[in-house]
Amino acid sequence: MHGESFNKIDLFYRDVMKSVVTNGFRFNGKGYVKLSASKVNFKPAKKSNIILRFKTYADNGLIFYMGKNRDFMSLEMKEGRVLFQFDLGGMPAKLITPKTFNDGQWHKIQAQREEQIGVLTVDGESK
Repeated sequence: MHGESFNKIDLFYRDVMKSVVTNGFRFNGKGYVKLSASKVNFKPAKKSNIILRFKTYADNGLIFYMGKNRDFMSLEMKEGRVLFQFDLGGMPAKLITPKTFNDGQWHKIQAQREEQIGVLTVDGESK
């Protein structure tokens, strides 16, 4: 009996998820997507502006990474907090939120950088 009700619930949620319209990527904790910077018109030479939404229960994990050789920019979960790091030809910079965001709710990140100055905003609060 328990297995039957569990399967009905799974079928219900599967049908609900089919009706959700999305233009993003979803992962089960083991996936990733690789995008061509030129195809998405991403040119981080002097400044960058990354905006994305995410939800997770994970304490640690990579959200975004762009890099070549020693130059890189990343967004990560570190102990539940959002970490924005970059080094694009100068001194490495690191910004981390004081609050945790691994509560399974949707959150909006905006990571901005102009040369070596960065701003990390999560749910409207800047770091």
